Amino acid sequence: MPRTQNNEDARSDSIASPGTSNEVCRLTTKYPPFWHEEPIIWFAQVEGHFMNAGITADLTKYNYVIAQLDQTYLREVKDIIVNPPTTGKYEILKQSLSNVYQIRRAETKATSHARGTWRPQTFAISPPLTRPRRS
Repeated sequence: MPRTQNNEDARSDSIASPGTSNEVCRLTTKYPPFWHEEPIIWFAQVEGHFMNAGITADLTKYNYVIAQLDQTYLREVKDIIVNPPTTGKYEILKQSLSNVYQIRRAETKATSHARGTWRPQTFAISPPLTRPRRS
């Protein structure tokens, strides 16, 4: 059956007009390299990028984070990469990376304390206040 003007008008919602496309465009963003000293801040920054780009899918977030990790950090979460969980991949990866580096920071602090190189700022607390002596 030949198309008539009426048939074309009726189907115009489903057909792209000349010069347009039905393709989905992706917003590309340059993500910062993983900041192992402050993973919580890094994840907050990356999640801001996700929000700006409209990224909400767990798998997409997971894949973006994996793409930003170099081999040192990939090795730390190898089990999650090789055998990813069926759900919550991003949150589990985020928690694992944060935990690994919190543990490392605590170990570094404990080691410096044991060696006698402890400084109050190592533990990110203020030294105890001393009261002036009364004469």
